[in-house]
Amino acid sequence: PPGEEGCPCGSLGECGGELRCVDGVCISGCGCTDGYATVEGECVWQGGPQDPSFESADTWSATGAALVRPEAEGNGNPGAGVIGRDAVCQMAGFSQQLTMPDLACAEPLLLTFAARVACDAGMDCIGPPGVGVRINGGFTNLDLMPSSSFAPQRVCLGERAYGGQIELLLGPSRRSPQCDEEAGQGYILAFDDVAIRPDEMSACPLPGQVLNGDFEAGDAGWTAKPENGVSEVTSGLGQGGGKGGHIGTTRFCQYPSLEGTVSAPLPSPALPNPALRIWSQGSPGAVVNVTLSTHQLTALTGTGEAQVSHVCLPRWALGMAHRLAFAYRNRSSQPCTDENQRDFAVDDLAFVSDVRCPGDAPLFDPGFENAGTGASLSPAWVLNADDPSRGSARLAVDAAAAHSGEVSLSLSVKKPCREPSASTVFTVPEPEGAAGPALKFWYRTSDLRAATASSTPGAALPPSERWKQRTICLDPRTAGRPQHLSFKLGASGVCNEPLGQETLHVDDVEATTDPSCPAAPPP
Repeated sequence: PPGEEGCPCGSLGECGGELRCVDGVCISGCGCTDGYATVEGECVWQGGPQDPSFESADTWSATGAALVRPEAEGNGNPGAGVIGRDAVCQMAGFSQQLTMPDLACAEPLLLTFAARVACDAGMDCIGPPGVGVRINGGFTNLDLMPSSSFAPQRVCLGERAYGGQIELLLGPSRRSPQCDEEAGQGYILAFDDVAIRPDEMSACPLPGQVLNGDFEAGDAGWTAKPENGVSEVTSGLGQGGGKGGHIGTTRFCQYPSLEGTVSAPLPSPALPNPALRIWSQGSPGAVVNVTLSTHQLTALTGTGEAQVSHVCLPRWALGMAHRLAFAYRNRSSQPCTDENQRDFAVDDLAFVSDVRCPGDAPLFDPGFENAGTGASLSPAWVLNADDPSRGSARLAVDAAAAHSGEVSLSLSVKKPCREPSASTVFTVPEPEGAAGPALKFWYRTSDLRAATASSTPGAALPPSERWKQRTICLDPRTAGRPQHLSFKLGASGVCNEPLGQETLHVDDVEATTDPSCPAAPPP
């Protein structure tokens, strides 16, 4: 019966007496946990995906038109998982159910695989699809450029990857707008040699931590990319005069960046509302973009003084490991010889809880009300208007101008050739019954004559002097994934010709579901 030696464990993993539940069976003495086997008296990792080289069509579950091709030329061996042109547009992929040990019982592990992006001959290939990794509903993305050969990839495992049955899915990270054009898109994506291995080089953070987030271990875990400027980990610029990460420029056309690795926690009693804490000190007016797995989460603006910011972590990022990057925002159309003295230091990166970051929210700050909560919460909306004489992007604190609450987004153009914008990243909601994922927002325009207002996803917004709600259906194949959202206002014409104060107002943005939107992709 269940619970006795040599028999299955009880429904809650219980065993009688001194017996222990190991791999679903009650045993006496010690035993290796899930994914490990005894080799010469030691528990050695032997878990991970079955059929790592796609040599059998029976092991991997293919979604959409993804194909397991045992005869294909892989990464130096037969077999590959191939996602063709049409399948990339379907967001097709390969999935497998794995049994993983509890976090407390496992050594640090990482996912490795080989991937290749190729362009179909004769096609106009624009914007590679990237590589998306989904583990139990969480996502991390990798940028991968087209190549004639496979390239090795490495993804640290976060909290979602441990503790029993998990689902691993590999596929494209984003769907190209060309998919909806008659010719379609031209990229092909292939995978091979998928494995989970011990992190023997200690290259990954523990789940819920930032790798060398205080920089006291020097540049360990950080990649400095000077790109004609300065990128470094150095003493004296961090919090309290300690070590910190630093990027600097002296002129335009210098693009330094600093990249590290973080493992975002899942919500827990200790961290119910996960956020990333960043200490920073930057030159007044210097703007640094903060990206997570290629998605821009926020922008930090230097004041000349030290400041501590909390960055809300989106739903798709929780429980996953990601590449974190700091890089300057650069003005366009600026001569490279012009002086541009900027310094920005970061330090003391760690995960904290902030009640202003609801862990279950698909979109942060939907009504722009966080504009009045103080500088400690970094903005979820990134405003971009690099030439105030031509246009502006701001959060207007004026209840009379808002649709609800005290604040609304205001984009204005004064001259052509500039396009003020506001953007964020949200999580595409899962369908609910027959209601598919949708984006909803309220907008109105003022004196819109020469300028065109638009949203992405979406299209041009017809002028409306009254508040009007817009509903945009989202592709159900992208449910649970990160999605970029932007509002823009632009005008063509002679660049220095003055316009009236043409303005787009936006408020009450929702990532939700709607019965008018498809809950499943077309057959």
